[in-house]
Amino acid sequence: MEKLSICIVSMNHSALLKNCLDSIYKYRPVKYSFEIIVVDNCSSDDTRDWLNEYASDKQELIPIWNSEIFNFSKNNNIAIERSSGSVLLILNPDTLIHKDTLDNMIEFLLGSEDNGAATCKLVYQDGSFQYSARKFLKIKYILASRLNTLGYKVLTNTYNEYNMSKQTDINPKEVDYILGACMFIKKDVLDEVGLFDERFVLYGEDTDLCFRIKKSGKKIYYNPCHSITHIYARTSAKGICRKEFYLQLYTTFLFYLKNYLGLIK
Repeated sequence: MEKLSICIVSMNHSALLKNCLDSIYKYRPVKYSFEIIVVDNCSSDDTRDWLNEYASDKQELIPIWNSEIFNFSKNNNIAIERSSGSVLLILNPDTLIHKDTLDNMIEFLLGSEDNGAATCKLVYQDGSFQYSARKFLKIKYILASRLNTLGYKVLTNTYNEYNMSKQTDINPKEVDYILGACMFIKKDVLDEVGLFDERFVLYGEDTDLCFRIKKSGKKIYYNPCHSITHIYARTSAKGICRKEFYLQLYTTFLFYLKNYLGLIK
């Protein structure tokens, strides 16, 4: 039987993490075995108080407690290196699993040798559509996305081009990259292309990994036939004066230097 390893990184997301775990156990995969690896990134809330007890009667749940704070890429790599499944699910703690999604997405990913990674449809808490697949980074896409986030309805065609997942999609389709909030990945593909690049401090790590997966000849898919809820509490989207926004710009230039210009390995 194939095994799913669900990798979750959490830092001070106690309530969200609890709801996420509850949803996984409620709609656990039936056709496949599974494990859940939670890397706690030195939370100062009550996560430790309840998570150890929560895991005490759940042999599938493996908490890992960091002794120092690491970035998103390194934390996911810690979880991946601890995993034992043939399929990995990189999952944000601010998500809720829907009925049959895990079984169906694993089956879809394993349905072809050419498949390397996939995501499902993401929806907000009210059920409205959320973008989950995009074209690889270009300056024009970042500019269009940032202006749209700030409420300026300009460069609309460029913004629509950047977002490859569409509300009208009804069939799976190949895309450039999928968001790190929900990434189903074959473990043997990661063994070939490598783990997340830990130089991507905040954002861009999912794009870089997908770029390497596609470069290896494997395909990346968006499958709108199945869904999860993504609450999506991203702070950098709220303004241009936050540190997170400038870290996003840094990772964009890092992606350019590494993957387009080949100036760094």
